[in-house]
Amino acid sequence: MQLDISPQNLESTIAKLQAETKTAQAAGNSQLEAQLTGIQGNLYLDANKMDEAYKSFEKVLDIAVKNNDYKLEADALGNMGLVHLDTGDPAMAIEKFKAALKIAEAHEDLHRKMHHLGGLGNIYLTIAADDQSIQFFNQAYDLALELEDEGAQAGFINNIAIIKKNVNDLDESIKLFEQARNLTRKI
Repeated sequence: MQLDISPQNLESTIAKLQAETKTAQAAGNSQLEAQLTGIQGNLYLDANKMDEAYKSFEKVLDIAVKNNDYKLEADALGNMGLVHLDTGDPAMAIEKFKAALKIAEAHEDLHRKMHHLGGLGNIYLTIAADDQSIQFFNQAYDLALELEDEGAQAGFINNIAIIKKNVNDLDESIKLFEQARNLTRKI
């Protein structure tokens, strides 16, 4: 299915996705139903339609729990956390991301764990809780090293550099920005 995700065609695209979702549901294909519903949620999120986005992610979460799909469950919780952050509720965003992190840890899913640690770092960065933000970015960076994910390493270093710049630790900030730049040149 080809989708036009331009803002002027959002409603018709969502309508197509909803029709495909109903078809998947009728066929008993809950995996496809969850995938299509998640796409809808992300489109709503991008369009700043937070209520619709959250409802979509709740539905994905329900499907994930019913199917015992920890990956989908963790991803849905993270997306719900993003909605909370975008609607001005960082405490609830932290709660959702910590729940997602707990799931990733329970299943030893290092990629998801890295992703959700980075998400927590971003939430704390958004609310200017610098020490907590650096703590989560450092943990995520350590996993990125273990996973040999240089793109993620550069991103986490860059985020720490931003924090260092914000607290006027300019020498450290410059060193970190250069380190991130050198990593991105290697990619």
